[in-house]
Amino acid sequence: PPRRHGVKVTTVRHLATAWTRDGRLQGRRDEPLLRPAVGDPAVAARLVALRGDPAWCSTLRRTRETADVYGRSDAKASPLLDEIDFGVFEGRTRGELLADTDGRWITDPFATPLGLALKDLEARVLRVVAAVRAGRGPGLIFGHGVWLRLFATIAAGRPRGELNRFNIPPGGVLELEL
Repeated sequence: PPRRHGVKVTTVRHLATAWTRDGRLQGRRDEPLLRPAVGDPAVAARLVALRGDPAWCSTLRRTRETADVYGRSDAKASPLLDEIDFGVFEGRTRGELLADTDGRWITDPFATPLGLALKDLEARVLRVVAAVRAGRGPGLIFGHGVWLRLFATIAAGRPRGELNRFNIPPGGVLELEL
């Protein structure tokens, strides 16, 4: 199929878990949402318009549970959307990561030693971008902080190293055009 540009994608970061509440890097740790898991009514209203669009989530329960909270139990679980593996930094705070890497997580994230190289996460993100542009991807993504920031950085055409220069809070929504 021909490559399409100008395709809109809505992304929703998973709702809060105990670790996101405490400012801990969660990565691949499969934590449930805080209970009761309650979505934002304004987000729910925005997502109603996307009922006919394919929805995807990662294979980690916090994105599945977020999709369920927003009435999208039909979201397809894809390992392409799984979060980065923070390795030894998983469970630690962002501040500890910055201190232990001399701030490289902000200034040069692709040189930061993690459990999974950021270039490997980027390869998965680019596969989703290609699927969206080919008309085979989601119109709605329930995802994770680092994954969504890298996706948004690529969608905006910004240098990939800028992915940590902004934040998407738990439950945060971005509307992007690829």
